[in-house]
Amino acid sequence: VIPSPTDLWAAVGIQKLIANVSEINDKLVSRLVANMCQSNISISKEALELITEFDFPKTESDIYQRTAYRQAAAFGGTVLDLDNPKAKLEINALVAEIRGQ
Repeated sequence: VIPSPTDLWAAVGIQKLIANVSEINDKLVSRLVANMCQSNISISKEALELITEFDFPKTESDIYQRTAYRQAAAFGGTVLDLDNPKAKLEINALVAEIRGQ
């Protein structure tokens, strides 16, 4: 979810969908990943605080708005293929968190 008011409103609908699917699949594990975060922007910080009110947790790892993600898509690869240490660190941290490492 992008930490902005409109994206959080949309995420409420996703939360309901996940709740419905969880009734069918009790092994489903859900997490919110903050994506396209922007440092030092108050509305993003406020939105990230509101995420804690959702029924499922937010990952500790956040993905920030970086040109590397667009470049990777343009080249048909991932940020791990590029020379962008911050983007690589973000993705590797998220992967490690998902894997429980």
